[in-house]
Amino acid sequence: MVAAGADHNVALEAEGRVWTWGFNASGQLGHNDTQKRLVPTLLAGEALGGSAAVLVAVGGLHTVAVMIDGALWAWGQGDAEDRLVPARVGAEEEFEGSPVLMAACGDSHTLAVTKAGTLWAWGLGEHGALGHNDDNTRLVPTQVEAQHFGHAKIVSAAAANAHSAAVTEHGGLYTWGQGSCVDADDEEVDEDNEEENEVPLGLGHGDGETKLVPTRVAPALLQDTRVGRCHGLPPLHALAFAMGNHCRLGRTEQTALAAADKGKDCAYVSMPGELVQRIVEACGVWPEGRVGELEGMVRLLGGGMIDERGST
Repeated sequence: MVAAGADHNVALEAEGRVWTWGFNASGQLGHNDTQKRLVPTLLAGEALGGSAAVLVAVGGLHTVAVMIDGALWAWGQGDAEDRLVPARVGAEEEFEGSPVLMAACGDSHTLAVTKAGTLWAWGLGEHGALGHNDDNTRLVPTQVEAQHFGHAKIVSAAAANAHSAAVTEHGGLYTWGQGSCVDADDEEVDEDNEEENEVPLGLGHGDGETKLVPTRVAPALLQDTRVGRCHGLPPLHALAFAMGNHCRLGRTEQTALAAADKGKDCAYVSMPGELVQRIVEACGVWPEGRVGELEGMVRLLGGGMIDERGST
């Protein structure tokens, strides 16, 4: 995968090595200096504790990486000082001991989603971008209260300049932070009355208001659809999904049809043909190989998790 910030970039190999290049005034490239790089440069093997990264994210002047063991590392413009090399965020007990599965960076703030489904936010809190019901800056990860999400687990998050968004396990979309701004391109802007010049931006609520806590985007504004690529499937739907992915379960529709011709009771065949076709075809659009199996990557793509019951 690859991620781009304001003036620097980071690329992640399938093997977990990290490459960075671009602007580097705050050490956001992680090479223990502030020299810009015009071509991709590999981070030193020991820079991330010798572990493999599975997800990277980039902000304005900082970079983060989620490791295969759930640890989160960050570097660049920091808390009390800039960090020129990657440093682990907290210790093993950080995030209440739950592994980090994905992270997102705004211009000057960071979000992390854990395996427990909790959301953590820290950095510049201007306009309520952190979701903590204030505009205070947090120098350490602070959990966003679960009550704002109806106590549902979080599966994915995103961050921008001064606003953030998250998706719950049930497909609800929540946004918070700066809701409007003065239209700088309007030559007729009345500088004495900024409120009349404000226009709605990226929160999606249609009111242009700043939200200090996560607020659900009305389902009607999304035509009552849910957000996310992964869903809890009824048993028969889960069977179709499995048969579309695993050779031992049939793999193709022809196998199931052959079983039906022999008079065998096959739930797969009893499903509507159109539904079967759509599910099997959808099986082919997910990223192939190991990357499509990583929990953090699944969440980055807007999906839920494969749970113990076998649904996805």
